[in-house]
Order: sequence, then C-alpha cells, then structure tokens
Amino acid sequence: MATGRPVSQADLVRRLAAALGIAARAVQATVAHDANPSFAAPAGRPAAGQGLSSPKVIAEASMLLFCAAPVQDADQRIRDGIDMVARLLIPHARSDSVLAAICLDPGLARDHAVAHVILSHLGYPDHDVDRALKQSLAMGPDFGPERLPHRELEQRWLARLGPAGGAAWRPGQDVLARSSLGRPMDALGSALLDKYAFTHAVLYASDLGRRAVALPRPAADVAADADAALACCLDADDFDLITELLWTWPMLGLEWSAAAAFAFGVLTAVEDEIGFVPGREPGLAALRTLPADRLAAAGLASYHTAVVMGLLCAAALRTGRAPPAAGPD
Repeated sequence: MATGRPVSQADLVRRLAAALGIAARAVQATVAHDANPSFAAPAGRPAAGQGLSSPKVIAEASMLLFCAAPVQDADQRIRDGIDMVARLLIPHARSDSVLAAICLDPGLARDHAVAHVILSHLGYPDHDVDRALKQSLAMGPDFGPERLPHRELEQRWLARLGPAGGAAWRPGQDVLARSSLGRPMDALGSALLDKYAFTHAVLYASDLGRRAVALPRPAADVAADADAALACCLDADDFDLITELLWTWPMLGLEWSAAAAFAFGVLTAVEDEIGFVPGREPGLAALRTLPADRLAAAGLASYHTAVVMGLLCAAALRTGRAPPAAGPD
C-alpha cells in the first residue's frame, strides 16, 4: 500500500473547480451547437460543441454535481460551480424533448431523466416532470430492455434518487455478485467494455462514494483487479479509463495502492502540463504540438475525461480518501 502525506485539499479543490468549469462550457457549447447545427467553423477547426452528445453531456454534468455536492463546503469555488452548472442544466434536463422521451419510451424513462432526477435530489425540483416520470414508470419495474449488471445497479441507484425513492440505498447483493465487483477480471484478456463495466459498478454500488458497500468478494481482490486494469491503461495512455479506475479507491474507501497513487500522479502531471486530462484522441503527443486556440478546443472535446477527473477529485476530498502525494514527505 502507498504511504506518505496525502495530496492537499487545496490541490483537489482546484482540480474539481476546473472540472466544473469545463462541464459548464461543455453544456453551453453543445446546447448552442444543437440550436444552430449548420454553423460552419473556420477551416480546420471544429465548431464549439461539434461531436458532443447533448444527452450525454447533460447527464454526466449532473453526475458531477451529485458527487461534488457533499464536499461543497470545502471551498466557495465548488459551491459556485455547482450552482452555475445546475442553472445551466435545468432548462435542458426538463426540455420538451426530454419530456417526450420520458412519455414515449417508458422502458428507458429513468435513462432520459437522469439529469432531472439528480437536480431534484440536489434541491432544484420540478414537480410536473416528477409527475410525468411517475406515470411512465407505472408500466412496472420489469418493463424495458434487459440490462447488464452495472446498468441494473444504475437503475436501482436512480430509483432511490427519484420521486418514488427515499429508501436507504441497497444495491442488492444478487446484482453485486453478478457484476464485476463479484467476479474476477481477466487481467490480460479483458476488453475496454469489461473495464468500463467495472468502473460503473463501483460508481453506482457506492452511490458515487457516499455509501459503504458490502462487497461480494474480498476488497483486496477488487483492488487487485483495478491495479491490473490500471497497468494496461497506463501502457496505452488511456487517461479516461485511468481516471475512472482510480475512483475505485476513494469511492470504496480502500487504502490507495502504490500503483494507484502513481497513476494519480501521472494524471495530475498531464493535467498541469496541458490544462486538462485528455481523452483517447488525438493523443498526448499530438496535443503537445497544438497552438493555444486548438488546444482549448481539444480540451472542450475532452469534457468527459474532465468530468470523470472531477468525480475522482470530489470522491478523494471526502475525509480520509485522498491519495498519497508524490515525492518525499
């Protein structure tokens, strides 16, 4: 296990505040692009918001708010960032298209309502949308598509947050046992989707780090799987998946491994060098050659990795969850 002084609260706060800022810009850019998709950017430069999925941006930004809310008293920048992003999200989380999707696609009603459900839970309610969601969900819990275990955990998590929720969070030992938390990962043969299934099982089973999880197998085995996956992702410079894997330790309340502490140091060094944690494309080497204006556009295109970095830092800001700092004590 890694030892030494923890990363400072100030450093984690700074990174979380930056993630909230990028989330705000991503929401603004994708909504602006949706409103005027025919806008042509200068040759060789993507239009703001181009390539970003509005529902995905809206849902992921709301999840960042949910994870950041318990640590907002750490700094005014976090409180301000949460309120700013929430107010940007509200009209789009409850738009006519979202309401239509909730009503016309009841099997996926909660999927369409992720941002609304989270905003309501955080103190930004809308009872009309609640009513529509309840009516759509009246089709019954078994209505809709078959789901993988980590997606079933997501549905149970959303049900607890939603208008009919309020009960204590119980992810269900049966679902946990069928998820990646209940079965060993193939260290050499696992695909990207297997690793993402693992990170999402951690995310929803832990209530984004808010709740203790009764793991279906030894915590050391779960951490060893995360360590093995980290090694693969570090070798591939897959910073997005590195970030998601790292939330295993703070969200499950595990003692940071040496590999995890090292990987966190790699992430922060890259973020400090180029100003954001990059996604898979165009790659770190290419980003280092970009002029400032194109680097800023690339940062917006990497909003997802910025959001998951925010989730990681928010989870690490909880008492006793920070990783050890690199370097001597």
